[in-house]
Parts: sequence; C-alpha cells; structure tokens
Amino acid sequence: MHFYNGIASGPASPLLPTFPTVSFNFAVNGDDRFGASVQIASIDSNDNVRDIIIGAPNYDAPGPRTNSGAVFVIWGSSALASHNPFFFDAAFYGAAPGEMLGSYVTTGNANRDADDDLLMLASGANFGAGELTLYYARNKTSFGVDLGDGRRGVDLAVPGNVDRKVIGLGNPGLGILQKAQIYEHTGEGAGDVIVSAPGANSNSGVIFFTVSPKFVLTPPTGATVRTNDFKVTPATIVISNPSVVNVTWTASSNQPWVTVSPTSGNVDVTSPGPLTLNISSQNLPVGTYTATVTLRSTSKHLDMTLSIPVTLIRDPLTPPTFVTVMPGAGGLQVRWDAVPGATSYNVWRIDSNGAATLMAGGVSGTTYLDPNGIPASGFRYAVTSVNATGQSAGFAQAVVPFGVAGSRTPTVITPRDYDGDGKDDVTVYRSWTGDWLTRGSSSSALMARSWGSPAYQDQPVPADYDGDGKADTAIYRAATGEWFISLSSTGTMASALWGSPQYGDVPVPADYDGDGKADIAIYRVATGQWMVFRSQSHTPMNVTWGSAAHADSPVPADYDGDGKADIAVYRGATGQWIVLKSSNNGAINVTWGDPVSGDVPVVADYDNDGKADFAVYRSTTGQWFVAKSNGGFVTQAWGDPKLTDLPVPADYDGDGKTDIAIYRFSSGQWIILKSSGGVLQFNWGSPSYGDTVRIF
Repeated sequence: MHFYNGIASGPASPLLPTFPTVSFNFAVNGDDRFGASVQIASIDSNDNVRDIIIGAPNYDAPGPRTNSGAVFVIWGSSALASHNPFFFDAAFYGAAPGEMLGSYVTTGNANRDADDDLLMLASGANFGAGELTLYYARNKTSFGVDLGDGRRGVDLAVPGNVDRKVIGLGNPGLGILQKAQIYEHTGEGAGDVIVSAPGANSNSGVIFFTVSPKFVLTPPTGATVRTNDFKVTPATIVISNPSVVNVTWTASSNQPWVTVSPTSGNVDVTSPGPLTLNISSQNLPVGTYTATVTLRSTSKHLDMTLSIPVTLIRDPLTPPTFVTVMPGAGGLQVRWDAVPGATSYNVWRIDSNGAATLMAGGVSGTTYLDPNGIPASGFRYAVTSVNATGQSAGFAQAVVPFGVAGSRTPTVITPRDYDGDGKDDVTVYRSWTGDWLTRGSSSSALMARSWGSPAYQDQPVPADYDGDGKADTAIYRAATGEWFISLSSTGTMASALWGSPQYGDVPVPADYDGDGKADIAIYRVATGQWMVFRSQSHTPMNVTWGSAAHADSPVPADYDGDGKADIAVYRGATGQWIVLKSSNNGAINVTWGDPVSGDVPVVADYDNDGKADFAVYRSTTGQWFVAKSNGGFVTQAWGDPKLTDLPVPADYDGDGKTDIAIYRFSSGQWIILKSSGGVLQFNWGSPSYGDTVRIF
C-alpha cells in the first residue's frame, strides 16, 4: 500500500508527489491480498488524528488460521513518513480459517461517542455468506493485547474482543455480504449499519439496515405532577431501544423528593423498561419545584445520557366550587362538588352575625343532612376541604334562605306580570328592607314599593289574587302565619291568618278553583297537609298529599289543562312527581329528576299547550331537563352553580311559553333564554342588599 504525503497546492505544484512517500507491506504470503480495502479514519479515541486501516482478507492469522484474514492499523501522526513500512501498529485477526477478514473495511460513529468505530467484513464467514464485526473506538493502548513490542493485537476468536456482529443470510446462494457503511439514517444520532448483498435475489441485490441502539423515552417530555396533598405520586417513564443490541443503564435524581425505581436496567427492541419516578410532596410548602433524573448508558454499545425533567406543583387545597341546599327528609340537604385531593370535608353553619359552628367534620362524601332546620334569621352553609396538608383556606358557601337554587316552595318566585301586558316582569325582593324592585317589561322603568318586614321573616308570595290580570304584591309572614296582599285593582290591602309557624307551614298560592284568582294556601311540611282557602266559595279545602319523610316539596300547577291548579309534590328523595288531578281526582306518578344530582323542580308551561310540564334544574351542573306535556323533552345548559345561579322560569317575552332563565345571586344578573328567540341579559338586583327572587 502506498502513502503519498500531501503538499500545499500552488500554480507550479502538483497536488501529490510523483512518487509515494512510503509504501507499507505487512503481507507474509504472496496471496494475502494486502490492501484489498483501505480506510482513513480516527479510531483512537485519545486523539483527533486519522489512522490508516488496511484489509488483507487472505492473511493467515497465528495458529495458523489459513485465510482467516486480518485488518492492520497504522496510527496517524506527523512522523508517518518515517514509519517502518514493515511494522503495523495494531492488527485484527480473523476468528477462523477461511473467514477472510478485511474483505472490506469502513468506519463511522455507531454508538454516539463522537469517535469513528471500525466495521470489518469477513466475506467467507457464516458459511460463506459473510459477516461484519464492529469494533468500537477506544484509546490505542486498550486495543486487544500488547504483542511484546508496543504493537497491539486483537484476536477476534476471543469473544470479548467482538463488540457487535452483523451476520448474513447464512447461505451464499441467497446473497453474500460485500459492502457496508455506517451512516446516520434513522435520525437518532447514532450511525446505523447499512450492508449490501448485490448477488441476492438472482443478482437483483438487497440492502440490509441494522439500527444502532439508543434510548427513547415515553413520554419524551418528562413528568409533571400537580397535587394539593402530602403524598407520593408515581410517574412512569418507559425506556425503549429500537435496536436488537441490548444496552444497560442507570438512573439517578438530583433532588431528594424524587426517587427512581429501579435504579438500573437494560433494554432492547423486544424488552422496553419502565422507570418509575416517585414524586413526593411530603412536607413541601406551596410552590413549584423542579428536579432532573439522569438516565445514563453503562453499555459499550451506547454512549448516551438523557436528562428527564421533573416538575412538582404543590397547590393549596381549595374548597368546593359550589354549595347548594335543598329540602331533605328530616332536615336540609347540603350538597357540594368533590375537590380532587380532598380526603374529607368540614361543614359549617354561619349565622347572621358571622359566628361559625362546625356541623360535621370529616365528612367523606359530598352531602350532609342538617337536621336542625331553618333558624329564625338568615344564615350560610360553608364547606371546607381537608387532607393531610390541613383545611382549605377558603370555603364555598350557600346563603339560606335566599341564595340557593333549592326551595321548599319551588313555584313561588318574584317575576310575575305586574303591569298586565302579558309579559312577566323582572323583579327582586330586597330581603334586608322589604322593598320590591320591578323592571317593567314594556318600558324598562323602575316600579318600587315597600311591602314586607325582614324582622318578621316576611316572604314574597306575588300572584293575581283579585283576578284583574295583574300580579299583586304580597308577603307571607312566616313568624305569625299571616298574609298581607296589596291588591292592584283597588290599591287596598287584604290580609288573612292562614298558616302556622309551629308546623313549618310554607305558602303555596295558586288558582285551585279555576275562578281566575289565586287562592291563599299553605303546605304543612310536618304532616303533608294542604290547606287552601278558595276565593270563589270562601271555603277551606284540606287535602293530605305529601310526606316529610320523603322530602316532598309542593309543586302546584295545572298539569291536566282544566284551568285549575292541581295539588302535587316533587319527592326529593326519589325524583318522583305525584299529582292529584283536579279534573277527576286521579293521580299522575312520574319520575323526572335525580336527587343525587341536586335536581330542583321548575314546573311551568314551556310549550304553551295549557298544561304544566315536568321540569327540573340541575343545581350541580346548571342543566335544565323539561318533559313536555305534548311529547318529547328538552335539555338545555343554562346556569352555573359556582356563580349561585337560581332558576327563574317565566314568560318574559309574552308568547305564552315559559322561558328558561336564571338570576345570578352573586352579581344580580339576569340571563333569559327567550322561547321566541334571542337572549335577554341585564343587571337587576344587588347581592349586597340580599336581593332575591325566591324564598326557601
């Protein structure tokens, strides 16, 4: 093999000298085929000087191994011109006779260490089909063994001297390996071995690819954990390797709050390895923390280190986003939404002076039945979340009796037609002062009047008591059982004692006798009795229809279309509607509602067929479910329990159909979905004055 020392180019200088600077010949026999393949590359990892690699496929290795072949290396240096041409610096010897190592040599980075690795073809190996041996770059003093004079010998018959092998098809008739390259083909940063067998497939040829090993992480972005509790959260990272070459690894964390399991392993294309990151928030204050898990190859086949980012976000424990209260069997049913990370809840009752009483601690579910009933003055329920970090700093609350979607008298609301124009008017009752504030549906003008006394627990019960087509301003005095009605037809007051606070009577005015006038009536919660004073005959009507044990709420309405309100209850324990029809004293029993979801009855005529439709407002989601009496049903999302929305269905556009609407107690906002089309939205009411649209 001849070596020509390069010279600087110039106008009168050739690029190469006419004669070689030195000629190398390490051949022993005349048929060694020394120089059958030559490659220039740096395979000594200790320098960046390229070396000369020479194949001699018919060389007889010590043994002797006839035609086992050899590959010789001359270390590159500035003194190469004076190198003894009969002495190699390192030699690779074929493993067995006839293998013909050195038939072809090439180099490339196959294990990501930035140095060129040596790929040697033994075309006679593997039953004559050929075999490739890959030898990784390393310090020149680590090549094989010292031959006694400073030169290195690598005997490939010793298994430990072979880093990787690529074997042919095992049958020369199917194709013999002839050429190879190490080339980064798959984009992972390590060169893949590409081999040609031009005689395969009846000389049409075949190219083989062998993928070099690498680490692939799933997910590739690391791990992020968010928690509001003191706990250990495992996150799994899957380590895979697209190559058949098995590689070993170790993993470690730079932060004590992250531990890894296992700390070492191995992977190849058939056996990916899960790595579990145990991320502990124990005793960590609220904040964001970062760590790095280092995955490092411990295999000679791969020089690769990956950093796995880990983020821990330690959130404060939050309270439920909403609390709702409904009539329950034996008391008031408090319900709230679940908080991720909370292990239990504390339920508080806060009186009008702000004094808090713990009603129940360590509640594992999301409901609590308060058997104490409604006190004489307004109060709030508050719910806090609890876990190992303690109790949530804030709380969600429900204001009773005015700020909750549930009601013991669901059909009694303040929006009514006060001006007789056929449209219900937006109205709030100022619970702190007893004032009524109406927004006229035609003029949008304010109609204000004072009618009621908070000191006597007056409750708004507007209805058309005199039959003039206009709703009358009226209150039911819960402290005494008295009714006070301002008649729109005469401007005079009518009053009556009809009800008893001793029995928990609630007002249920409606036109029970069909004379066009609302009748004074109460529902006795304790016994399930209805007591109606009929305006037409001025006689009482007493009916038992309901049960306190089943959390029945009175829902009088004209379900059969005969012009008379029917006595009916919504069974809060089961979601049943039980109606006593005024037309024939027959019963209707329909299940439409889910107590677990906090459904509130919102009965009204939504389709203008003259019959009341069964309907509920889901206080935990803001959805409406209407079963139309003329067939079919309607589902509409309209409301947000987190914003204390209260259902206020009424005919705001005067088309004879009840419109779906909510009053946002937290802001005084009205949002009305008109059945005739479009949306009405405006502010009318002030939460700071306790403005409300319904009683509890």
